[in-house]
Amino acid sequence: LSDKNFSDIEAVAESSIFNGIPIEARELVYLQTAINLIQNYMADFVHEEEDTELTTLLASQIAALNSAKTEQYKYVLAKYGGDVEINE
Repeated sequence: LSDKNFSDIEAVAESSIFNGIPIEARELVYLQTAINLIQNYMADFVHEEEDTELTTLLASQIAALNSAKTEQYKYVLAKYGGDVEINE
């Protein structure tokens, strides 16, 4: 994945990257990627106090994604088992 844009990965390459990982668990990767992108955007571009409306909007998006990630994690854990903790 070095020097690649995650969104440019084709379906064939995605299958080899996630070989053996259930689709439900892949969704956790995508949710965390979205969270990371929003957080990086906030860190890079939201600097002014005037951006409070944007900051509030982005924070609510992160909260929604974290909620979706937690629910998906519970589903994956119930379906496949495991002893892994989720980072929030």
